[in-house]
Amino acid sequence: VLKSRYVSLASILASMTFPVLLILFIVLRDTWSFGRLWPLVIIALIIPGAVLIRHRENIERLRQGTENKITQR
Repeated sequence: VLKSRYVSLASILASMTFPVLLILFIVLRDTWSFGRLWPLVIIALIIPGAVLIRHRENIERLRQGTENKITQR
């Protein structure tokens, strides 16, 4: 958000980053088990899809270059 000033872009990127980081932590941490955390992984994979659906108009405006940026006060 600080660099691009597009809140919708930040929301989309954050939603897509969460499942990647979650899976990475499950793989790297000995105390985290996929067997116990699989419901969280499933939800983490569904959330980006929901965010993309919710932001489809914003995505189109980003492509067209007409998306509003947040203003600095």
